[in-house]
Amino acid sequence: MKKLLLTLACVFAVSTAAFAQVSASFSFTDNGLYGGTNTSGTFNSTDTFTLSVFGTISGMPAGFSADGYSLWLETQIANSFNTALTITGVTYFQFTNPNQPTYPKLFTDTIGADSGYRTDQEGTNSGDLGATALTPSQNFANGANVHLADYTFSISGAAAGTYLLQSTTTANTPKHSEISYDDGTSFPTQDAPQIAYTITIVPEPATWSLFALGALGAFGVNLLRARRRS
Repeated sequence: MKKLLLTLACVFAVSTAAFAQVSASFSFTDNGLYGGTNTSGTFNSTDTFTLSVFGTISGMPAGFSADGYSLWLETQIANSFNTALTITGVTYFQFTNPNQPTYPKLFTDTIGADSGYRTDQEGTNSGDLGATALTPSQNFANGANVHLADYTFSISGAAAGTYLLQSTTTANTPKHSEISYDDGTSFPTQDAPQIAYTITIVPEPATWSLFALGALGAFGVNLLRARRRS
């Protein structure tokens, strides 16, 4: 009996260790299009931009692969930036069956948000940006870094400043950004660490021109006053 219990304990320990080795991650890139690094960009207050999201999962049981993902984003409420930013569309590559397919998605949801942030939502839905596989051929294997989707964002009336757009994590209950896989009996999910994109808003060229004209006008008025005094 003791040998049986010991054997079962060893099997359980090995099985637990195998599952504990599973890890998942996402990454952002703007493909160098917006003047900063691949994870930062500079924009006017009414710009649009696109971010590519890649995913990786490692340590799955032999013979199985990832079959879908969930992704939520959040952005800061400073200067009402969350209401100036909207997700307007998506192109899926690896998985093409979207979890919540309606756009635009607004950053107005307090559920799952970190302090000082709002998460995206779709109407009354949570705003899950992920998707699942339509066929087994859409799955991806251990360790592959896979292009999941391109998300398009629109900025409208944003105040000048620097803001963060970031993914949710296991701490953001119930909105965990995660990758799911088929282990043969169920579809476990693996939470992914947080990723972030830095958005810097600068005044538009026309606004800079107004600033320059205003400064020039003020200089002229002051010069005229000085001449009159003399």
